[in-house]
Amino acid sequence: MPTIQRPYFVASEKTGALIEFMYALLRKRLGEELFLINNFALANMSCNRPEDIKSVSAELAPWIVFLNIEGYEKRPEERIAYQEEDIREIAKEHGLTLLHSVVGVSAFDLLKRLEEPSEDSYWKLKFKGNCQDILFTTTLDRIQGLIDHIHKSAAQHGYDPSEIGVYIQPVVQGTSCQCEIDLMYNPENVSEMEKVKRLYLHLCETLANLGAFYSRPYGAIADIAYRRDAETTALLRKVKAIFDPRNILNPGKLCF
Repeated sequence: MPTIQRPYFVASEKTGALIEFMYALLRKRLGEELFLINNFALANMSCNRPEDIKSVSAELAPWIVFLNIEGYEKRPEERIAYQEEDIREIAKEHGLTLLHSVVGVSAFDLLKRLEEPSEDSYWKLKFKGNCQDILFTTTLDRIQGLIDHIHKSAAQHGYDPSEIGVYIQPVVQGTSCQCEIDLMYNPENVSEMEKVKRLYLHLCETLANLGAFYSRPYGAIADIAYRRDAETTALLRKVKAIFDPRNILNPGKLCF
């Protein structure tokens, strides 16, 4: 467990410099927690009222990296100091600045929220009452193209792109990343639910065409994922038949 933690935000108008910054940190294994979110996701994590979420989101930079540096039992201050120095230098090379807060949102407060169980009201439900997630894996260099497509598709379906949450978590030293797209909607508004459903189905198919890999397929995504990989689908069915010959477990789910 860390004895000292030093969280930071790094904000920018575009993803390009932030992604190069993240690649540099990952190559040198600097910092511990590291992820990229957009302004709407950070506002949802940090605010409790829908009106505050909108106002704070509008004031934030479009993209924010969250970075946490940790010191452990032995020489924690020294570990923090050398990492901070290296990270500041890398940030400077990319025209970026380490910040402890952005628009009144504290990196220390966000870290505390991340380390605690969710409140009774899940943070994604604060804005409109419900949320449809799209989860996929890709590479950091493809992120901007996928986000551009998501925003364009949302506008075409009558959904406000500024109300889409984006969370990007690098994995395996940055060789890939886990992406989470959040489409907020009011569950009591039938037309809004239908709009989000149409957008969701459209994005699930088109994102796969652009390089999104569905590592946890279910629902509509399961049909897309298994349809695109006939060999794996056939193998999974054979294994399922060996361990569950009477098809008792999850009948009709996934590709079974």
